[in-house]
Amino acid sequence: GVNNTIEFATDTYATFEELGTWQWMLYENGRIFNAFIYYIIEKLQIFNGYVYKLSYGCAILFLSFAIYIFSKLLQDFCKNEILCIALSFITIANFYIIEYFLFIEKGLFMFAILLCSIATYCTVKYFKNAKFSFLILALFCLAWAVFIYQIILGLFVILCLPFILKYSNNIKNFIINNLVTASLYSIPLLIAFLTTKFLLKSSRMGGVGNIFQNVIYHFPRIVQLSLEH
Repeated sequence: GVNNTIEFATDTYATFEELGTWQWMLYENGRIFNAFIYYIIEKLQIFNGYVYKLSYGCAILFLSFAIYIFSKLLQDFCKNEILCIALSFITIANFYIIEYFLFIEKGLFMFAILLCSIATYCTVKYFKNAKFSFLILALFCLAWAVFIYQIILGLFVILCLPFILKYSNNIKNFIINNLVTASLYSIPLLIAFLTTKFLLKSSRMGGVGNIFQNVIYHFPRIVQLSLEH
């Protein structure tokens, strides 16, 4: 629809009009993979219109693959392929995904979503077979995704939730599956935090004290919202 035309978001202006965008992506945002792509585009001097169309085409392709992979996982619950595709589409490509399509990095954002979908597939395979190699593959995918856009890793947890329940035969398995998912989510975030703050020395990163202050501030409100109707 409307997303196949250029949206004039501030980030799009900056990308097309300023040189050295890759440095800002790297040293301020800690998005290493994005910075590499921006660097290649700048060195090759690719025309802006081509960059936008390539990003849009890749976004549609990566999003389609992500929906397909998750729909295959949903067949553990339902054998109706059409219904699984519809549920996968609603889960991943709902109205809120439009925000990602407003920016020039839409191709990269959808690639990160694809990586989360692949990581979910690997995690579910681990729930079924308990093969440690699947966890390594999942962690590898999430480690790439976190250096594209850190917040997208939350999707991985959401996609894993129904499978945590399905493959938990008892309380012990339920706790273990939750811990596995939480670890796969938090380890890449911790790596990204340490890399961005101490290696890249981003001025946008707060100290560890700020993290604890935020937890202390928000935890009572999370409890309140969870208990009140």
